[in-house]
Amino acid sequence: MLDDWRLGADARIDESFGALHDWSHAGRLGNWVTVSGEGAWRREAARHERWRLRLINASNARNFALALEGLEGWLVALDGQPLASPETARTLVLATGQRADWIVDVVAGEGEESAVVSRGREGSYAVATFAVQGTTRGQRLDAPPALAPNPVPALGDTARARRARLRMEGGAMGGCAKRASTES
Repeated sequence: MLDDWRLGADARIDESFGALHDWSHAGRLGNWVTVSGEGAWRREAARHERWRLRLINASNARNFALALEGLEGWLVALDGQPLASPETARTLVLATGQRADWIVDVVAGEGEESAVVSRGREGSYAVATFAVQGTTRGQRLDAPPALAPNPVPALGDTARARRARLRMEGGAMGGCAKRASTES
């Protein structure tokens, strides 16, 4: 689970949202990224070991542009829905609230590191690092098969479904249209 936190100079969570822009746009970018609640998330892995990484973006405003280094693999599901066939994993933009599943093989050599890296305007940094120790097998496994589809009940007769109007308005910029019409 990826998240970002805004910390103050004392390394405590900044209780305010900071700028009024953050308040009005319902989100803030933090200055400390964690994986499953840990900063500088790190695990040991063996060369050719296979991992399933379930990625969840729990931040409220940050999109993560993720890439693999020393790892090769496949995207197998998005938002809990298996893909019809695995897609080669290179990069992935994980939006706020979005989920994705990667199956990855550790391809970095023994003594090296592999990582899931976030790339952004401020540069790149590892959000999850695997220190490669040893080898599990002489060669990599074959590509994984597609995941089984989720059991989803039939929708039923949609022609008889109740219809409802949904009016969406407001938010940070909600008053702009009203203001513009009175100013002209």
